[in-house]
Amino acid sequence: MTPESVLIIGAGPSGSAAARVLARAGVPVTLVDQSTFPRDKTCGDGLIPDAFLALRKLDLEARVRAEALPLAGMRIIAPDGREVDLAGDAACIPRMRLDALMRDAAEEAGAHFVAPLRLKSFIEEGVRIVGARFVDAEGASQTLRAPTTLLATGASTAPLAAAGLLLRKEASGFALRGYYRHPQLAKELDRLVIAIDRRVRGGYGWIFPGPEGVFNLGVGVFSGREAGANVRRVFEQFVAHSPLARRLVEEGECVVPARGAPLRTCLSGARFARPGLLAIGETVGTTYAFTGEGIGKAIESGIAAAEALLGGQDEAAIAADYTSRMQQHASRYAAYRKAQYWLSWPAVSNRLAERAARGGRVKRALEGLLAETIDPARLFTLRNLLRGLLGR
Repeated sequence: MTPESVLIIGAGPSGSAAARVLARAGVPVTLVDQSTFPRDKTCGDGLIPDAFLALRKLDLEARVRAEALPLAGMRIIAPDGREVDLAGDAACIPRMRLDALMRDAAEEAGAHFVAPLRLKSFIEEGVRIVGARFVDAEGASQTLRAPTTLLATGASTAPLAAAGLLLRKEASGFALRGYYRHPQLAKELDRLVIAIDRRVRGGYGWIFPGPEGVFNLGVGVFSGREAGANVRRVFEQFVAHSPLARRLVEEGECVVPARGAPLRTCLSGARFARPGLLAIGETVGTTYAFTGEGIGKAIESGIAAAEALLGGQDEAAIAADYTSRMQQHASRYAAYRKAQYWLSWPAVSNRLAERAARGGRVKRALEGLLAETIDPARLFTLRNLLRGLLGR
């Protein structure tokens, strides 16, 4: 059953991905966003293999790689300062540019883009959602009706609550990042850097080299409301105690001051569907705990929703198909939540870094995680974790 038309609210990676898939299949799509483009989004900007795979499905991988800075993999810095370099396919591109590329690709495929439109309420007929009401830049009301709506509004809880999909209001965590230009450091560093710092308990700091010598420097803290209150202080502590971050801030030029945003992770806190509506992207928690990676899974969710709409026989089947596609990843998200807990203990992360620095099985396992060739649900069992720590 091909939908007559689709309204997509939110033109980030998940919304634009869904719009491109549907528009290429001949479905009339209206894609709206509360901001005009280019617009910023608090994010680490890192791309790893799952993002490249999702972009490949959209025929956008080459287009994105042409503008992203290619990187040799990832460097993990343990709390004791030990460094472990992992080989892998990685890159970095500012979200302002990635989102614009993906929005342009949706329009190129035939989607109609309208912005700025701020969501005001949904239109309901019985139990179904059949569109939404918006407010434009002049304060005028606009009504857009469609048999199917996709909600791709990120970590904001208000749209989820209005749609009747919200299960947990509290955010899973918070991130804060700024941009700093340091041409000399850009010549020295060719990897995404993740620092498991004891001052960022339950999270991590990151230093990601991007195009034109500009670095994305930030922290992610996964402990709910308390994290939101303290994330700027955590960022300042990370900069003060990390030699690499301190060098970047003290010697570099601040291009964009640090700003924060909530995170929704672990495929939790929201329902995936209700009659007439599917929720996609970070709206349903597609960001991983522990790594904070979310771009690839957000794009995948948009593709999954679009394919469910194109292949479903009726509305109930579409909702069931989409929900099933998303829940296939549940064990992976649960495993990353376990990893977040265990690696928040400095003794554990120090020991794993020590083992990985020697090479062998532990290092290969971490590289498999980065490439998503190893199932974290198997890796982060207590038995395997002890094997990694004890060297058995």
